[in-house]
Amino acid sequence: MRRNEYIGIKQRSIQVTSSITSYTEYFGTLYRFALRDGTLLLVGLEYTEGVIGKDDTRNISANFLTNKVVEWRKKKSGRQYSHRVLRENYRTPLKNFGLDDSVSADALR
Repeated sequence: MRRNEYIGIKQRSIQVTSSITSYTEYFGTLYRFALRDGTLLLVGLEYTEGVIGKDDTRNISANFLTNKVVEWRKKKSGRQYSHRVLRENYRTPLKNFGLDDSVSADALR
């Protein structure tokens, strides 16, 4: 297993990416922070997992400003979508954020 972590600035937001890959699988989460009322807040995440060489991926996109989540699976037969609304507030200030204790895609299911 190999873990990679990146931080960057894109489209006026700070993005923190954490990914894990093995010889057969990959998992990755991109956390997006934006300036809101003078504080950099966690406003969303993008999660992807899959098996290398297979046409089967799972993706989750969460917008913590609107509390909406879209999940989709891509398979050979096409894409399957599901939409839902979050009941919890996952907006976290960047200064309190850590990858080891951050919100995971499992928490959004």
